[in-house]
Amino acid sequence: LINTESQRNSILFEIGKDMDAWIKLVLRKKAIFHTLNLLNSDASGTLLVAEGWCPKYAFPRIEHAIRRGYEKSKAQIQSVIEHRQYGHETPPTYFQLNKFTEVFHNIVEAYGVAEYQEVNPAPFLVITFPFLFAVMFGDIGHGILMALFALALIIMERRLQGSKSLGEMGSMLFNGRYIIFLMGLFSIYTGFIYNEIFAIPVDIFGTRWQYTAASQMACGIDNCANPAAVLPPLRPYPFGFDPIWKPSQTGLLFFNSYKMKLSIVLGVSQMTLGLLMSAENARFFRNPVNFFFEFVPQIIFLLSLFGYLVFLIIFKWLFNWNSAECTSNPTCAPPDLKAILIGMIMSPGNVPENLRMFPGQSILQVVLLGLSMIAVPWMLLPKPLILRAQNLRKKGYKALQVRETSKSMGVDIHKGVMDATENGSSFEDRNGKESPAALDTHDHDYDHNHGQEDDNDDDSGHDGHAKFEFGEVMVHQMIHTIEFVLGAVSNTASYLRLWALSLAHAQLGDVFLEKLLLGPIEAKSIIGSIIGCIAWLGATLVVLMSMESLSAFLHALRLHWVEFQNKFYNLHGAGRAFVPFAFSKLSLDVE
Repeated sequence: LINTESQRNSILFEIGKDMDAWIKLVLRKKAIFHTLNLLNSDASGTLLVAEGWCPKYAFPRIEHAIRRGYEKSKAQIQSVIEHRQYGHETPPTYFQLNKFTEVFHNIVEAYGVAEYQEVNPAPFLVITFPFLFAVMFGDIGHGILMALFALALIIMERRLQGSKSLGEMGSMLFNGRYIIFLMGLFSIYTGFIYNEIFAIPVDIFGTRWQYTAASQMACGIDNCANPAAVLPPLRPYPFGFDPIWKPSQTGLLFFNSYKMKLSIVLGVSQMTLGLLMSAENARFFRNPVNFFFEFVPQIIFLLSLFGYLVFLIIFKWLFNWNSAECTSNPTCAPPDLKAILIGMIMSPGNVPENLRMFPGQSILQVVLLGLSMIAVPWMLLPKPLILRAQNLRKKGYKALQVRETSKSMGVDIHKGVMDATENGSSFEDRNGKESPAALDTHDHDYDHNHGQEDDNDDDSGHDGHAKFEFGEVMVHQMIHTIEFVLGAVSNTASYLRLWALSLAHAQLGDVFLEKLLLGPIEAKSIIGSIIGCIAWLGATLVVLMSMESLSAFLHALRLHWVEFQNKFYNLHGAGRAFVPFAFSKLSLDVE
């Protein structure tokens, strides 16, 4: 029994050394035969015919690989590659990626696969995604911790690549190491703007405000001749917020006002970028209907209302409300921008003196409101009517073509075209040449108008496309118009989450700092200080660095998917990803 067990262990040990190689070999064989089962055979059954897609740059490599296979196998017949046009079939979507851009592309494709040659938003996400995250997570200390964590993953990249010891959560963090690193760097940048490191204000350049006995309010150190006037400094803090705002009684109101307005500016700017991408799609695919009757009214509607709000915000920031000209005028005071926007809609042309910011404001608001009202029917009506007119004109041309061809040939052209389409062969006339009618049914180039060809086809259905239904097109355009008009309001309000998450992050940092760390230190308790430091460190890592960062990540993800990408991306149905055959993508996990 001992000899038998020893012999069995020896055999199993020898088998175990080769088990991984055997598993890989079996998986490769199975993948090869599975792919061969997808091939077709010719009429004689001796040749296999494969149809597939490949990027243009890879075509010479495929030819070289087939030639090498022919030489090594010493086959009698060499394989032949035929480069064919794709006709009506839409090619799959493929982007060349590297380990840095892959994570951003995966975020985009989690929303949907782009159509062939559609604008890819992934390059924009390289900047906008970590920046919007950092607006909600701005802190120098927290950003440094996040960047160092991601940097450690990047340094150990080769060691951790493909490691099964990471687990599911660890693998997710490792795959997103580059975007985490960027989020950390951008958080450091916004932390310098907020002037906070672990919720503690940093006085790098020296505060520009000072308190005096003459007033409870601070005044500028270079503009404090009359402390009771509470005038701001003539030379403000060089970069970011002045550190005096953090402990001041009005600091929270100041931060709320700034971050709320900043959220609106960033939101309208990103939505405008999304609309510009839709214009680029329409230009590239040569679709003037989408450009002039979707993009143009949409950009007019958005900028007439919310673009004007952004203009008011920037104007209010830039105007000197403490100038001599303004202080001498009792009606010159910073107005409530919400009241201006509401009054613009509810009372056009009527701007009270306390809400007037510049000459001609009432006329401008009436013009902008009129443009926004015109943009709604502009989005709704012209496109369906134009598509209907194009469809009717196309039907008329085809009917005329069929009559003329049938007269000249003396045959039933409708039956011939249907037979040619169904049989996959061309319709030939008496001279053995393809007729124009038959060519018209099966020799179209790929239409880049994103489904417009389907809408414009006639009711005969000979081309294999869906029938044009004016009612369906009209209902679809009505839904699209209502969705955009209501979405312009809701999406703009949705960007206020940048302000809310930033406020929550700052307030949690303040609470943990004051209650867990500074409280025991001020009580001069050594044991309490040690426990407080440990509790503060744990709260910072668990709550702020883990839970808060995940929350900010998900909110940034929603802003890009819903508020940004829905303006231009994947609007005409999902594309299909290019999935090449590759041994490296085979799963080696065996239960």
